Amino acid sequence: MLRSNLEKRFRHLVIAAGLPRPQTNVAVEGYELDAYWEAEGFAVELDVYATHGSRRSFEADRERADDLLLAGIELIRVTDVRLEREPRETIARVAAHLARRRRTSEPRRSVA
Repeated sequence: MLRSNLEKRFRHLVIAAGLPRPQTNVAVEGYELDAYWEAEGFAVELDVYATHGSRRSFEADRERADDLLLAGIELIRVTDVRLEREPRETIARVAAHLARRRRTSEPRRSVA
């Protein structure tokens, strides 16, 4: 379920780019994530300054990212301004992160 126009826009851009659909607004490790690709252990949080601009929110966001990283989930933050200003570039970066996470999660082959 999508809750905001920002989430709808992000999902539309992800699908248009041919990327796998993320789970949305899903609970993982005690946190609700805006967009989550379980196979890659990768999440995107969509931020609007009005809801993340306080000192308390700033601190909580960093604690959340650290907790998720300890659980093996990498998280990046995408703002509404950035998604509006640079939609292609932003989604290209998400695609690059997903590809990198796929490579790092593959078993390494030893070289003889």
